[in-house]
Amino acid sequence: MKYHVGVPMVVQLTSVAKHDHYLLKEVHLPQNSTLAMDRAYIDYAQFQRLTEEGVCYVTKMKKNLKYRLLSSIAYVSADGLVTHKDERIL
Repeated sequence: MKYHVGVPMVVQLTSVAKHDHYLLKEVHLPQNSTLAMDRAYIDYAQFQRLTEEGVCYVTKMKKNLKYRLLSSIAYVSADGLVTHKDERIL
């Protein structure tokens, strides 16, 4: 995501009928990039690789995921309440 312009740099879409988990292995982004993905992409080895490469990733957590809360910031914007949580997968 290019935050200064607010649009994604890369978008990959696949057929619903096709298993697309392999795409995460092919993703190589510059350091300080942010990757947003759905829950189907959860692969802890790939998450570790992304962390080591300095890539931030955002995904929906599975119910049984073990994690540690690093920080939590809540503030009220003009539109309403916004919360940011920084979490680390264990």
